[in-house]
Amino acid sequence: MNTLVEFIQRYSDIRARPSAQKSDIESVRMWFKDNKSAISPDEENYIERDDVISIVHHDSTPLRKFLEKHVIYRTHFLWKRKPPSQLSPQEKEFVQYTAEDRVNRAVSITVAVVGFLMLIAPLWVLNAVSGRKSQLGVICGFVLVFFWNGSFCNGCETI
Repeated sequence: MNTLVEFIQRYSDIRARPSAQKSDIESVRMWFKDNKSAISPDEENYIERDDVISIVHHDSTPLRKFLEKHVIYRTHFLWKRKPPSQLSPQEKEFVQYTAEDRVNRAVSITVAVVGFLMLIAPLWVLNAVSGRKSQLGVICGFVLVFFWNGSFCNGCETI
């Protein structure tokens, strides 16, 4: 009975994992293409299934996902981390390691700066605008930008 319970628990743990992101699946496909005969073609076919899960999953904010899609971000010297010494020369040449803590810090600073600007900018704009309807439009515009900032930069779900 214990083995059945353990099996169900393991299966539940696996089912609870999120599906792999499309970018991760595409990255594995490209690796297979670049490293032919690394594993047998039959074993490579797992990537084509629709139930591929992420073993090591990390949640990223939409801002981070947006940045990760761009070459300038991926190749920037600030994010690079020194590869482990046990890698082969070929792997050292083609594999890039990212310093996650630096990236997270940069994203946090960006969100803080945008948030600070969201507090200060409306005051200056309201001071320059005359008329109640214009001021109301400015306030509504900044509220919309605030909600966008909350959902895009921080990953919060808005209504």
